[in-house]
Amino acid sequence: MIENPARFSSVDFRKTRLAKWFEERHAPTIVIPPVLDSTMRAWVTLERKLKRYLPLDEACNHPELSDIKQGELQFLRDRFCAQCEEHAERLLPEVSLIKTRMPKGELVGARREINPLEDPLY
Repeated sequence: MIENPARFSSVDFRKTRLAKWFEERHAPTIVIPPVLDSTMRAWVTLERKLKRYLPLDEACNHPELSDIKQGELQFLRDRFCAQCEEHAERLLPEVSLIKTRMPKGELVGARREINPLEDPLY
C-alpha cells in the first residue's frame, strides 16, 4: 500500500474491509515523505522552462533548483527507494533484480561526542 499524507488521510481507508484484507496479508505500507508546495512548484516550473518532464532523480541534482529544494527532493527519493528496498521481497519477483542498493548511513539517533571547546558550530 502507498500512503501519501499530502493527498489524503488514510484514517477512513483503514476502517474499510479492503484495508483489513491488506492487513491480514501483512501488506507493506510505503509512506511518501511530505514535500513543500514551493519545492513541487519549482520542479514543475523547471519542467515547463525545459519543455519536458524532469525525472525525480534528475531534478534532485539540477543546478537551477536551490540547494534546499534539491535536498528535499533527494530526501523524498532516498526515503521512497529505501522503503521499496525494505519490502523488495513483496514487490519484486526476485530480490536479486535490485542492481543498486540504497547506501546505509549512520543509525538515526546515533550520537557523536561533541567537544564544545573544539567544535566551531557549538
